[in-house]
Amino acid sequence: MIIRFLIYCSVILTPLLSQAQEWKCKNDVEVQCEQSKCSVMAEEHTPMEVTFSDSGKISACAYTGCWEGLGTVSKNSSFLILSVKKAKWVTPIKTKRKNDLIFILDKTDNIGFIKVNTFAQPLLCKKI
Repeated sequence: MIIRFLIYCSVILTPLLSQAQEWKCKNDVEVQCEQSKCSVMAEEHTPMEVTFSDSGKISACAYTGCWEGLGTVSKNSSFLILSVKKAKWVTPIKTKRKNDLIFILDKTDNIGFIKVNTFAQPLLCKKI
């Protein structure tokens, strides 16, 4: 009877324990950087929405599309770093645009940062 209980628990709990953790982030300000200059854009901006998991999946949406990809993850007790080589720009307008992307999350205070294309955004994140 105990063996059946242990098998039942392992079947039920294993998927729950191995699920990727996911976060959703938005920006309060819009920052764009080119060459040697960064600019804070006007107060009225369309917030970016970034969703990602510690398994490496990310979607970073801005204006009319989203960069999407599966990247390499590095993590320790405080930080999660996700890098994607050639994240695909997904938009209703056909394009082959791809950009490298890096995302960093400080898990102690849920502050994140994304750099993709000309965007260099500080982000406020929450676990979902």
